Amino acid sequence: MFWTPSTSDEFVSAIQIVRSSFVAPASRGYATESATEMPVLLMPMVLPECAGVSFTANPVTGDPEIVIEAVAGLGESLVSGETFAFRLSGNVDQRLASASHEC
Repeated sequence: MFWTPSTSDEFVSAIQIVRSSFVAPASRGYATESATEMPVLLMPMVLPECAGVSFTANPVTGDPEIVIEAVAGLGESLVSGETFAFRLSGNVDQRLASASHEC
């Protein structure tokens, strides 16, 4: 679920929610031991035609291969594993062929 704050109080609340996640075990794994705060970036929500994830190494094999996975609309269904993605891959020494594909 995505939510766009519309008042200054809602923005402050949203920032506090994000910052409180900094102490969660999953988040701490990405932080250095000396990290004491977490910056928060606020961006407007967009409604994309397609969204996805790009890897510079194959996430399964580790091979030097560009892998792009995309789905229609927001990428939440992709990263949560709810849906299968359109996949484009290629060797990093070659250009990926242009693909015209509706996610």
